[in-house]
Amino acid sequence: MSYRHVYLKAAKFENPEYIPCNISPAWPIWNTYREKLEDIARRYSICFPWYKPGYITYDWFRPYSRVEYDNVPGVIYVDEYRYDAFGCLWRSRIKGCIGEVIKNPLDDWSKLRDLKLPDPEVGIPTESGDPKTIISWDEIFNSMEKAKSEGELVFAWLPHGILFLRVMYLRGFRNFALDLYKNEQKLIDLINMLTEYYLELINIYRKFGEKIDLFSIGDDLGTQVCPFIGPKHFEKYFYSSYKRIFERAKSIAELVRFHIDGNIVPLSRFLQDLPVDILNIQDRANGVENIARIFKGKKAIDIDISTQFLAFAHPDEIEEYMKYVIETLDTPRGGLMIYAEIYPPTPLENIEALARALSLYIRRSQ
Repeated sequence: MSYRHVYLKAAKFENPEYIPCNISPAWPIWNTYREKLEDIARRYSICFPWYKPGYITYDWFRPYSRVEYDNVPGVIYVDEYRYDAFGCLWRSRIKGCIGEVIKNPLDDWSKLRDLKLPDPEVGIPTESGDPKTIISWDEIFNSMEKAKSEGELVFAWLPHGILFLRVMYLRGFRNFALDLYKNEQKLIDLINMLTEYYLELINIYRKFGEKIDLFSIGDDLGTQVCPFIGPKHFEKYFYSSYKRIFERAKSIAELVRFHIDGNIVPLSRFLQDLPVDILNIQDRANGVENIARIFKGKKAIDIDISTQFLAFAHPDEIEEYMKYVIETLDTPRGGLMIYAEIYPPTPLENIEALARALSLYIRRSQ
């Protein structure tokens, strides 16, 4: 039975054979543990669906990229600068980590009239300009065709941070906060520009010619304790745009997945109303009990396990916690997936404890 088969059944509450899970180590973790981590991925292959010997996957658009380690094991510190396709300047200090925006091209509203969004006909822009500013449509469609021919999930994607984060990248957080306070009309104009741009990107996906399994879209809306903005501002500035984007995505894909980092509990009524099938949300930022109370059985939950917890917990705590998460969020019909990104300084024994616990607890009685 393929990962695609189980994933689709879980997302549609069709009693999957097991709970699909995905342990996704960041490149610095692969570069640190190398063959030892590859050995874990082989022994617990059910937890590493995007790993094949010699290949690992980092991105939606690069399935099964060849493993490329640095000459030196461990975390590699760099000082790299690059522009993304929207003109934001990024600085990265750790190889394999996204970095941060240090120059906002729309720091003054007078620059709005000269703002040029990327050409949608060229391809999909990446969030930070890495590994390239834009992934061509040929590369995207070839990847989708390859997935289809190999019986894997055929997915479409938009760059992480489509609206909320992109506005912050363009304006800067301070300017953005003042825009909300001042009820700035140009903020609405900018959001509408971005919305129309993403709708056009989704339209181009229709050229693939066949129904897409999964459309994945991401935007981080919260801190670890609360959303960046309250429900009133979210509804006024962003909700209708997200709804239009997800409706368009749903028109060409069987399932739509929304990745959201941070606490989004105060925004949950809006998320419930969006045409989204799968919510990829964080466990500890929102509280597992809260997630169960609000979303269990209503939306498929792709639970994002806390990177901080995985880095600093004892292996026994990890095993106990994963049992608790699964018992709390799974339903008799399914509707649960598990996603775990791994970052430094997570010990190797914690990664193995996670894989061991998942391989034990994701089995479901039929």
